[in-house]
Amino acid sequence: MGLIDKYHVDSKYIIFEITENTYIHNVEAVNRMIQTFHQRGIHISMDDFDSGYSSLNTLKEIIFD
Repeated sequence: MGLIDKYHVDSKYIIFEITENTYIHNVEAVNRMIQTFHQRGIHISMDDFDSGYSSLNTLKEIIFD
């Protein structure tokens, strides 16, 4: 967030990708982080779906864009 502010980057141009092995261990913490990004207008996408960890049930718990 500090770099976004320092360089005056319009957050609509930023998309973070989260891999499924990142969120599978702590869905609540990942959702809190995503909410913080969403408040700043930053979008979140998922990368590497179905590489071995996720299920559709887990996916519906994550607030991806």
